Amino acid sequence: MLLIVLLSFSLLLQRAHAEEWCIYENAQGVVRKVQSLRQIPQNLRGSARCSISLSANEEVLAKPQEIKISGSERKERMLTSLGPINLRWSRDIEKILGRSPFRAMADASRMVSKTLKQESFPQEYRNVSVEWEVIFLDEELPEDQIPLHFISNCHPAWMTPPANIYVVAQRVVAGCLGSGRIPQEDIEREMTTVLAHEMGHVLESTILSAKGFQRERWRAEGFATFFERLAARYSRFVSTDFIEQRHSALARKSFQAMPDNFIFRGRAEDYARASMYLQAIVNDRSIKGLMAVYRRIDSGKQGLREAIYKETGWSEKMLEEKARKAAGF
Repeated sequence: MLLIVLLSFSLLLQRAHAEEWCIYENAQGVVRKVQSLRQIPQNLRGSARCSISLSANEEVLAKPQEIKISGSERKERMLTSLGPINLRWSRDIEKILGRSPFRAMADASRMVSKTLKQESFPQEYRNVSVEWEVIFLDEELPEDQIPLHFISNCHPAWMTPPANIYVVAQRVVAGCLGSGRIPQEDIEREMTTVLAHEMGHVLESTILSAKGFQRERWRAEGFATFFERLAARYSRFVSTDFIEQRHSALARKSFQAMPDNFIFRGRAEDYARASMYLQAIVNDRSIKGLMAVYRRIDSGKQGLREAIYKETGWSEKMLEEKARKAAGF
């Protein structure tokens, strides 16, 4: 049960100084994300979408490729349809997981790629190709490279744009206190699920500008949880029925506790419930309808609820009813 509570989330921490990141479509029609307008060919800069991200937190989160790893280090570079994925971990991680994290990463990338291609996402997102940096850490997180709030909380993974993913292996297999280790046969499933969730954050950050992406945590976590469930259909290690039943049960628990006024507190029930508002749109209007809502979010200063209302005409009461139905409540 501890692991269920530890669904990962993305705290969108950037460097203390201004950091630019840009999305553009190259000559082959592939969407790319880079960290400077200067990295885009001159003739394609006019159509690029760039944002400046500022962090008020002076603590610096090092990039995955910069973080010090104690002991024997392993590296792998995977070439995927989503772009190259650079992995780093220590030998100790293999002891924690019972094997290399390579297989879980390979399955997660495969399921995400198939989801984008087979679930009617717009063409520009099916062709997403970025440089992924993924690091698997043990519980001894380097305090000079990772902010204290990441070290002290129980979240098993987090992501920062454009495609940096950090995973704390012990928290995936045993929770933050190390007292609830799951069976060995379930570890690969949970690691794959965590990775798919974080990759869902990367997709949403591609769909939205930096400002739109950072506006609502409940929306971001809802999307990543929804995407994790959608991608499970294409996984070798994750059962679709298992993940759907897990999320539905958690969401129903939230609806029972807060029938009317949903307050997102970052618990597993909150993640699951937030995902049901997005599921309700997809159930009624498909992925195409969900993307229409996201275009509204990105084109103005409105949040998810307002964008849903403007796109669908649903009242607050109707949205709640449809989300409850999506959760089987």
